[in-house]
Amino acid sequence: MGRLLMLVVVVAALVAVALVLLQGQLSASRRRALIRSRIKQVTDLAYLHDEISTGLAGAVIERTKGLGTDTSVHELEAALDDVLAIARAHRTEEPDLATIVIDTVRSE
Repeated sequence: MGRLLMLVVVVAALVAVALVLLQGQLSASRRRALIRSRIKQVTDLAYLHDEISTGLAGAVIERTKGLGTDTSVHELEAALDDVLAIARAHRTEEPDLATIVIDTVRSE
């Protein structure tokens, strides 16, 4: 009887661990999708303004170049942080586009 109880406890613990890991993977997938969406929005915006932007659009395009579906979440977050810093640095030169980029990066 004691062994059966121990087996039930071990199986329940394994199921609980599996569920926690699965939930973590799902939330990471959602987070990756959200960040990829923001990067795509910012990159599309930069391409739309590339001809009239003196520096911001080109800098955003350059920073987001090479980010693909296999890019880690940490790299994507770093890219968004860099784009935010680039937009803040260009606020005085291109305030309208910088504001739009900042709002896009920070959107919830």
